Amino acid sequence: MSLRSKLTIGLGFLFLIIFGLVIYSSFQIQQLSKDADNILKDNYASLVYCKNMLIALDEMNSTSSRKVFGSGQGKTFSYDLQLFESSKSIFDSNLIAEKHNITEIHENEYVAELDNDYSLFLSLSKQISEKGGNLSLYFNDFLPAAAKARQTIVKIDDLNMQAVER
Repeated sequence: MSLRSKLTIGLGFLFLIIFGLVIYSSFQIQQLSKDADNILKDNYASLVYCKNMLIALDEMNSTSSRKVFGSGQGKTFSYDLQLFESSKSIFDSNLIAEKHNITEIHENEYVAELDNDYSLFLSLSKQISEKGGNLSLYFNDFLPAAAKARQTIVKIDDLNMQAVER
């Protein structure tokens, strides 16, 4: 075997190795791109759920505040009841969607904490609705429960925002 044929075989073998590595690398880059895209979509969805839950929580909070301070009478009261129920429905659907979209470490714990905070918030809202303008219940229990639920939503939002930034 001549030197020329040995060089041709050697260079051909190196060319095949390089070609194989290019194909393998492009496949791996494509997989990483798909994974990154899925992570961004899931975390973005969580950010949207959190935004919707904050808006709904604020609307429920404002309707309960109007009930306590007496501006929820007549037509306004029926509007507040409809607003509360629609906001509750929005919050519930977004909370369920968030429960099925756990993407980050500790997010499951925050969602469970939010579920507990929200249950307390709803029970206090029901008490305010049934008992009327009880200022003690409103200031001592209801407002702190609403603030705690809001803080938990912000924790979930921050966790997913940090993941998007990474």
